[in-house]
Amino acid sequence: MRQIIYTLFIIMALGLTSCSKSEYTDAIPANSTALIAINAADFVGEKSPFASILMPFVSDDEKRMKGIDLTRDIYLFASGDGNLGICAPVSDDYELDDFIKRLANLNVVKNHQEEDGKDFYTINDQWVIGYNDCALLIMGPVTGAEAETKLIRRMARQMDSDSERSIKNSTLWEHLQERQSHIRMVAQACALPEQIAAVVTLGAPKGTDPADVLLEAELSYNDGTLLLTGNTCSYNPSVRQALRKSQSIYRPITVDWQKVMGDTTLIGVFMNVEGETLTPHLQNNRTIGTMLMGTNAYDQIRTAKGDVAILLSHNEKADTTDGMFSAKVMNLPTGSNKNGDRLVVAVNMEALTSSMALSGIPLLGKVKRIIYNMNTKQ
Repeated sequence: MRQIIYTLFIIMALGLTSCSKSEYTDAIPANSTALIAINAADFVGEKSPFASILMPFVSDDEKRMKGIDLTRDIYLFASGDGNLGICAPVSDDYELDDFIKRLANLNVVKNHQEEDGKDFYTINDQWVIGYNDCALLIMGPVTGAEAETKLIRRMARQMDSDSERSIKNSTLWEHLQERQSHIRMVAQACALPEQIAAVVTLGAPKGTDPADVLLEAELSYNDGTLLLTGNTCSYNPSVRQALRKSQSIYRPITVDWQKVMGDTTLIGVFMNVEGETLTPHLQNNRTIGTMLMGTNAYDQIRTAKGDVAILLSHNEKADTTDGMFSAKVMNLPTGSNKNGDRLVVAVNMEALTSSMALSGIPLLGKVKRIIYNMNTKQ
């Protein structure tokens, strides 16, 4: 009897040990500056803007991803050093390994390497894919063999991370868990393009580090448009208080802003404000100040008593990155629109020129426009 009990104890211990492998999210870089969590079924759905990223792993006949657990979230992230990536949970590492080897035979993935018992390949000579029995990681973009080797070593270390060094101990993760939609995002302002970061940090005290401002949003996608609905916040009490106070200056937009934003406009910012109230916030914002410098924009904004549009277009004649954009401010007549939008930032992905193309565009799949709509209800 004692031998039976002892044997059962050993079996239970082995069972617990086998189930205690690292949580797949521990592979997400702990220094990530942006996180997007996506319900896996939505990620690979036909209408998903991200479906093209992992489509090679999707079985059309069985409507599932080979070796990937579709009952758990898939994460997109930006690491502190600017790398972009995807982290997905592995449900069957044998099935995943077999499938990736077949992709390698078809030359879809290349350059097989092993590092610390993990397999790595490259996709499109820019992205590195690696996996173990717990997590699938895709990171990049990367150029050159030396940079690729360095990234592989880093990814191998990430897949060996434990909960003590996990992203789950970060403020970013804590705020992400507070969102409830199928696609949700939390990002430090420093992870966003500078022109967008300038808008979402509007109202923060002068000199605020963009890393202290968080953009929280719920995401939805329809017909080429990725809509972010959310608000800014901060774990710094003084910054958080200033942001909340500044958001009260935005009134419902009365115009149909989509008719104002032209096809060549890269970024459009739309709001309904009292210009005298908004101007001090603009002057405290170094990036916006630089963009509007040398124009009569401040005078136009200062006299505004209603809807205002700030339109940024690519400056084809610019010789430096400081002059890449030309800014135009428009005071708009009062309209009859009543959809409740208070601050809209619209990014026209199709207006990006080849010289400005973002390295992360492959992650955006079919997205043609990104629209941030501030929700002032907190």
